[in-house]
Formats: sequence, structure tokens, C-alpha cells
Amino acid sequence: MAGPTLESRLVFSAAALYAILCLPACSSSDVPPPTPGITLSQCPGLPTGASINALAPYWNGLYTVSVNVPGGAPDSLELDVLDPTQNAWVSAFGQTFQTADGKFVVELQPPVSAASQSSTFQVRVRARLAGCAPTPWADAGSIAPGDPLQGSAWVGTWDPAELSGSLSVNRVDLTGATTPAATAPTLSKAVKSTVTFSTDGTVAEAFELSFDSAGAQDPFAACKLSLHFTGTWSWQFTGSVANVIVSERKPAADASAGSDCAFPAPADLSLSDATLNASMAIPATVLSPYFDYSGLLATPAEPVTWQNSQLSSDLSTVLSFLSYSATTESGALIGYVTPVLGLYQKQ
Repeated sequence: MAGPTLESRLVFSAAALYAILCLPACSSSDVPPPTPGITLSQCPGLPTGASINALAPYWNGLYTVSVNVPGGAPDSLELDVLDPTQNAWVSAFGQTFQTADGKFVVELQPPVSAASQSSTFQVRVRARLAGCAPTPWADAGSIAPGDPLQGSAWVGTWDPAELSGSLSVNRVDLTGATTPAATAPTLSKAVKSTVTFSTDGTVAEAFELSFDSAGAQDPFAACKLSLHFTGTWSWQFTGSVANVIVSERKPAADASAGSDCAFPAPADLSLSDATLNASMAIPATVLSPYFDYSGLLATPAEPVTWQNSQLSSDLSTVLSFLSYSATTESGALIGYVTPVLGLYQKQ
């Protein structure tokens, strides 16, 4: 097969040079000819009617930019975002697709830094088709992404089949009359973990646990426990990388509020005793805020999710706090249970 001619190489070089040097002010008369085999009428024209849809108006969230493109259909739209901290246009990459009404749409996930987290960003768009010079830039408007966690709540729900591990209860007869055998309670219904990031910088973490056991009189048989912890949270930026710093979460003042259990009674749990639970805390951690907003593009929209093994592993820590001291017996829950997949949904 014959290679490209000198003429075709020169035409391609002209188009490439245009893509680099042509400013938004370039007119249609400035556009270099397309590569051989493509006519000028097949090339896309300047995008018009640009609009921005803020599906998730947050740092690294999800926007879409929708435009009409006259002339030939582009194979992609290209976005630039004006970073006000640098006064420079920065490329933003996203998938391009066409809607039923003929408009072309491109996804935008705006990165931010410590310096730009409170900024408004200008957005511009142009169309591209292989073999054609890119169109001039068209103004698409502006965005002002905000904090994706502030004021949000996230829920993880895991059926027993989605949990791994096992539990047992070591028991002591406080009267000394018997030697109670250890029992093996199970989590009989879905475990629910709710994490709330308040606007005042506090974080609340709650667990809803349903237990069962082989014997009706066993510790934690037919128990429903609702356990509550509190701490603080904040952002930490390193360049354009943001992480969430979560402090130790200690038992709340009403640590077992909403619990229903015959034995042990919620009041007999060490977690419910302020003098005993002072040393109990879910360890401080650093969370990576990689939220999946892709479900918002579906029809109907699907939930925003957060894959977070750090938060889901808190379940085992909380279970280790479930010791008790009743009138005639004391005991402690030992073992571990963790979700196989630590997936949370935004509420």
C-alpha cells in the first residue's frame, strides 16, 4: 500500500498547526482545509447554544455541557476550564455522547485545589472530528463547585450473606454457681451503617444491628441494637488531591438510644456507661473521597455511591465494644464481622 503523499502530509501538518495556534477569535475563513477525503462541509462548525447541567455541583463532581453543532457531526467535544488561581485554561476530559434531540453532550468533572476550592470557573467548548481542524472555542458559561460532603449522609446496608467473620460471647456467672458456655450470636438481618457529615464539622456514625442466637435465653438473642458515635471531620488538600480527615469517634451521650434487647439490657452495656466507655473509640482515619456519580446519567437516575473500606471496617471495632455486666452475669462479644464490599449510597 502506498504511503501518504507529501501533499497529504503538508495538509495534515497545517491542520495540526492550526489546532495549536488558532485562537478563539479565528473565523471560518481562517480554518485550514480538511485532510484529503473529507470535504469542508463534513467538518463540524462552531458549537452554539451551550448550556451546563449541574448534576453534582461539587469538587470533582459531575456536570454536563450540551451544545448544538452545525455542519458535520463531531466525534468529540473538548472542554477547557479557566483556573482563576493560575489565570490559565486547563483541559478537562470527559466522554461525549449525542442525545435524542440531536444535541452533543460532554461530561465535566472539575478538579479543585486548596487555592481554588471557593472559586468560580469559566468553561469553554469546541468540537473535533478526525481529519478536520478543531472549531473555534465557544463560551459555555461558568460553574462554582462546592464541598461534596458538607451536610451529606451516607448509608451502607449489608445483608448477612454480604458479611464475613464470626462472633461468640464469653460469659461469667457473677454468683459463681455455674460456668456458662460460650454462645455464638449471628447478625440475622441487614446491618445498616449511617455516616453524617454535618456543616459544623462534626461527624455522626450510627450502626443498626439485629442479632439472633441458638437459645432464646442466650446473650443478644433477638436483640436490636442502635449504636451511636460522634467525632469531627475536615478536608486536607495536598496540591489538587483532597482527603477527608476524620477524628476518633467516641460513644455519643445516648450511645445505645433506640436499642431493644432483653439480655443484656441496653443499660447494662459498657457502651452505655459513661465511666466505662471513655476509653472506647473508633480510630481516626483518612478517607479518599472517590465518589461515583455515573448513575446520575442514567434514566431514571441511580444513587451516588462511595466505595469505602475504611468506614465499613468500623463495624468490627464497634462490635468489640459490646461487653455487658448484668445482675448475675457479665460477658463480652468477641470476634469480627466486616462487609465484603464497603459500598455506601448518598441519601
